[in-house]
Amino acid sequence: MQSPGGGVARLWRPAAQRHVRNAWAVMHSERAAWASASSASFQAATALVNLALSRRFLSTMDLGVLQNMGAICQKASAKMGLQQERYLAQLLSKLESQIQALSNMLQASKSMRAYRSEDGPLIMYSNEPSVEGDAGDGAGAPVFSTLPLSVFEKLAEEMVAMYETELKLKLLLWLEFRALVYPDAEPVLNFENNEGCDQFKIFSGVTIFSGLRHLSAKSEFINLDWNQLRDNLKLRSKEEVPRETYQVYLTALLVEVNIDKQRIEEIAAMVTDEMTGRPAMSPT
Repeated sequence: MQSPGGGVARLWRPAAQRHVRNAWAVMHSERAAWASASSASFQAATALVNLALSRRFLSTMDLGVLQNMGAICQKASAKMGLQQERYLAQLLSKLESQIQALSNMLQASKSMRAYRSEDGPLIMYSNEPSVEGDAGDGAGAPVFSTLPLSVFEKLAEEMVAMYETELKLKLLLWLEFRALVYPDAEPVLNFENNEGCDQFKIFSGVTIFSGLRHLSAKSEFINLDWNQLRDNLKLRSKEEVPRETYQVYLTALLVEVNIDKQRIEEIAAMVTDEMTGRPAMSPT
């Protein structure tokens, strides 16, 4: 594709630079929001697991002089059960925050193009296409120094794809943690109709359900296949999950193995260098 004429490029470039800067500013802030929610969810999950394991073994504990106090085990178990529900609700709240952060990142990744507005006395650019044949990418011209707009988009897509994959894992883990509190709850999610939201309604209405549907509808990078996800969410409802398994779950929450943090930092540095005019690394 040929680059546009110098005059056209000079008019297009400031608008494209503004869109790219705004998009990556959103990407940065939403990554921070995700990280904050992730840290809080790990703390809530750790407290939830500790309570669940203590509650599991409460009946076999040697309570010493407290053993003869009337119904102390039942009262303690009931109190711990209420605390578990609160921690589970906190987990869901943080999951909602991460869904919103990812949705905002996805929207930002799609908002970098600068389209020429309809012909008029002044040439202007916007986020929405209005002139036939205008792809909004400046025909491949560099946005700042060397990188065309398509490279900024691909880098954003790569980043968003990591978070989308991690979100699928967090949904699986949330259902496993939920089974600690509600072992008889329906073990799968159904996103084909509104029945799926009922499993979250006791905590926060249908916010998470709406957010997931909205995110899935907009996603083009890694499609969140809810039918496949539903088939994979088979919990061991009749089995007692070992303590070690929950340690693995907590480690998975903490590490976020699907998010290559080194690559994320490389992408962020590459974009910053390009925007500031410093020599940039290769995108690959």
